[in-house]
Amino acid sequence: MKSRHIPFGYRIRQGEIELHPQEAEAARQIFQAYLEGDGYTTITRQLADGDVPYRQNVAWNKHMVKRILENQRYCGEQGYPALISPADFEAVATKRAEKPQSVSRPKPPKAPPPVYRILPYQPTAKVIRLTNEINRALERRPKQEEIRPLIFNLAAEKYASIGVTVNE
Repeated sequence: MKSRHIPFGYRIRQGEIELHPQEAEAARQIFQAYLEGDGYTTITRQLADGDVPYRQNVAWNKHMVKRILENQRYCGEQGYPALISPADFEAVATKRAEKPQSVSRPKPPKAPPPVYRILPYQPTAKVIRLTNEINRALERRPKQEEIRPLIFNLAAEKYASIGVTVNE
């Protein structure tokens, strides 16, 4: 995904930063709409319904609008052509500072994660039988192919018989 290296509303042509006509007009409209009382969400909806994308295959969102409104380069700083007057930029900054910051709902406290406890091991009759069978087979010095299935069966049976409790 390509990210912007210059602000929305500008482009580089022949090595020089210049206004991008359609984007620059959209950026001006963002500042004007905000000064007229529209919020980030309303402006975002207007931009989404318009025909100037922020970037190819990227939908407008309120964070893009916010970043545009707080970027001083739009009033002609850092070698960028002025898109709005410094007075308009200051008016937007003042209005943004006066608006109460959105208060997010307090998140409910997280429940502590469940605590798992392994109960004391109690071998089943099948585990005891398999253990005895393995011990007897080992006394005969069996081949590996004979004893391996018994050991795996014992391990599976022991695993199946482990008791776990959950404390929440």
